[in-house]
Amino acid sequence: MDGAEAGRLAGHVLVDLLSVLDDDPRGQDETVDALSLAFERLNEIRAVRITVDPATDELEVDASGLMGGLVLTLGGLAWLLEQRAGMSRTDVTLRMRTFLDGSGEVGT
Repeated sequence: MDGAEAGRLAGHVLVDLLSVLDDDPRGQDETVDALSLAFERLNEIRAVRITVDPATDELEVDASGLMGGLVLTLGGLAWLLEQRAGMSRTDVTLRMRTFLDGSGEVGT
């Protein structure tokens, strides 16, 4: 499977996680099982690959599939907000940063 396909599938896994979130998506106990399943699925699709150089025992982590899925998912959600709420990309970004920084509100 190539990186683009792993990214697409990783995006689906990330969207699946939305189904376990309620109105306050921070720190919910229900997410533990969903996260475990998500990690299993990400492993199956090889969204994150770990290799070891036998000569040096150095680990190499390639998360490009996962990052590709994140970019696709975030970009799609931002686009939907822009279209549905008439928001600019800058406004979407600022409101998400406010949410991530702990206000608990995306804003109105």
